[in-house]
Amino acid sequence: MPVSREPVTVLLLGSPAHQVIRELRRHLPEASTLVVGDDWLQRERTLEWRSPAPGGDPSPILRLGDRALDRGHLRSIYVHPACRRRSDGILAPRFLAPHDAVPARDGPFAESEAEASLLGGLAGFRGLWVNHPASEWLADHKLHQLEVAHANGLRVPATLVSNDPDSLRAFHEAHRGEVVTKAVSAHPNRLLGDEVVITRRVEIDHLGLLDRASGPTLFQEFIPAALDVRATVIGDDVFATAIDSQAGAGPLDWRLDYTVSMRPMALDDRTRSALLAVARELGLSYGAADLRITPDGEPVFLEINPRGAYLFAERLAGQPMTRALADLLLRGRPQVPRPPGAAHRAGAGGGMAIGGPMGHRMDLESRRDPGGDEPG
Repeated sequence: MPVSREPVTVLLLGSPAHQVIRELRRHLPEASTLVVGDDWLQRERTLEWRSPAPGGDPSPILRLGDRALDRGHLRSIYVHPACRRRSDGILAPRFLAPHDAVPARDGPFAESEAEASLLGGLAGFRGLWVNHPASEWLADHKLHQLEVAHANGLRVPATLVSNDPDSLRAFHEAHRGEVVTKAVSAHPNRLLGDEVVITRRVEIDHLGLLDRASGPTLFQEFIPAALDVRATVIGDDVFATAIDSQAGAGPLDWRLDYTVSMRPMALDDRTRSALLAVARELGLSYGAADLRITPDGEPVFLEINPRGAYLFAERLAGQPMTRALADLLLRGRPQVPRPPGAAHRAGAGGGMAIGGPMGHRMDLESRRDPGGDEPG
């Protein structure tokens, strides 16, 4: 098959049917943008990597279909793999599905081999990743996020993760019962089939359940809110969307109700700079941060999702984020330093499900945002 002469400048790793990928493609040049969906091998497309030849071009070559990736032209890689339900009911990100000819018993191995071939062939790219899988894996850990946010000057809620019932009860008492619980892991909805864990208040009668806790449980200081904020970091830009969460059905977790008022807002310079610093330290070119604004006007950092949804804010609050993301991909730039020691785990789902009995589950479909993206 002849190789196209048009160099690829932007590589999108994600399903062409996904709404984010579809929207991005409207703002990217068709001839120099390549989309590799998880059905690539099923569609009989080529995936080929060659090591550098002695005395020849020092850069290994990855061929995808009829396109050879030239690192001299490639500016950016956007990573947004589709989440597919496995036979055990778990949702897991999948870069490449095995060919239909692969026997079912060999499917997981074939998928792992395909993913290692694709990501391994791209791993040496030193340009812009949105985001690098190694950075995402580490950044997905909420406890690490809180440490990084605190170190960069943001207020974070007092938080305790423990499997010691006495420690949890003491924390609850110290905060006069103003405590919430949520999942420790980043993507509990992927591990619970059609259910997810949402933030809920810890009432006094819940404390008796702690003696039956099967693992660590997160207790966090309740932060009263005048409003919630989704602050989306895209490169050096921060798009903040004010969410009137207290007027809707999700005063603790605004994702329960997308019918509330949403509008663009300006963050103060200190908070904006701190969020950019957090993203840089986590190695993220993109991240969707959740803040609460207290009745006194103080912003409090809750968490940042490396692949959090943004289309709902674009549509409901008029935030031009797809254009900003496309512009970032077209510009490209050296990748922000990846955290030392970060290692990608194939199919990582963000850690284990919450171990205690306090998590409140609900149906996944009721939480999908209007942009069609995964909750979060």
